[in-house]
Amino acid sequence: MNYRFVFNQLGKLLVVLGAALFFVAIAERTFDEASGRSAIRALLTTAFSGAAIGGLLWWRTQSTLANLGRREALLLVALSWIVGAAFAGSPYYFWAHMASGVEPNHRFLSAINCYFEAMSGLTTTGATILSDIESIPRSLLLWRAFTHWLGGLGIVLLFVAVLPSLGVGGKKLYQIEAPGPSPEGVHPHIRETARTLWFIYMGLTVIQVVLLCLAGMDLFESICHTFATLATGGFSTRNATHVVLRQLGNAAHGEQGEAMVGHVEF
Repeated sequence: MNYRFVFNQLGKLLVVLGAALFFVAIAERTFDEASGRSAIRALLTTAFSGAAIGGLLWWRTQSTLANLGRREALLLVALSWIVGAAFAGSPYYFWAHMASGVEPNHRFLSAINCYFEAMSGLTTTGATILSDIESIPRSLLLWRAFTHWLGGLGIVLLFVAVLPSLGVGGKKLYQIEAPGPSPEGVHPHIRETARTLWFIYMGLTVIQVVLLCLAGMDLFESICHTFATLATGGFSTRNATHVVLRQLGNAAHGEQGEAMVGHVEF
């Protein structure tokens, strides 16, 4: 078992997730109210600390041996979800302990609750420990919806798309993680396949945001509900939720890719 290479890739994953969280935190300033400043600080704290830990792990575990066998791939997938959920849940925990006026029995004061909420988001389960969603700052609601979007295709598939060092081992990760048809059915180069699926996913995201805005929903609500419904999750910004445009998310994106090149008959 090449543990050194596995932890090297986990370090890179933390750096990628830290960069994604930083981008979300900056974007959220467009939507957030003054009362959400503590949430922005919590997001940035998580982004910088996660990227720093990931960068250190990446640097300390560098190796010329880049062997990703099936055992390494299985371990990397499992650890990616465990570590990813811990990272994604940290902003909730930091906010609950940084913000003033948080109720003493707030659910996010518990690290276990934060971890559950993040894992539910990344796995697109949609279960929540929150009873009053509308009391949460918009910054955290956008990040919460974004965890659904990341999990819609899988953070491991994102891993394959952006990390060239995985090489042929990326195919093993893809076979374990990716939804839809077998990888051979979409594209012979697995990294290009992963990128194609993400391009389709992002294209559907933009289309749905535009449609919801045209239907009268404001931009923030449109983005959050797009992230949640396209990933077939269920997180909403409201206590009373509704589901729209989930069928595009229910369809396997690999099959959508095949349809685009004429390999699927209807």
